[in-house]
Amino acid sequence: MISPADARTRVLGLIGAARTTLDVEVYYIADIGVRTAIIAAKNRGVTVRVILSEPSEVSDNGATATALKTAGVAVRNSA
Repeated sequence: MISPADARTRVLGLIGAARTTLDVEVYYIADIGVRTAIIAAKNRGVTVRVILSEPSEVSDNGATATALKTAGVAVRNSA
């Protein structure tokens, strides 16, 4: 999905609608609500995989990856 003006609402809706799998590939996740929604999906039994840019490109991705991994979400970094 390309981020239009209402992207947050749409992204949260897509994450909330996930029932079996959720694959997220993004440059970074700056929104704590989106991170929380991804963790909530994992907690309700959805298989979640996230790909983020390397923390050397986006320093906040280190903290995001740690938070997601601590919650049991599979996280990888893109090259």
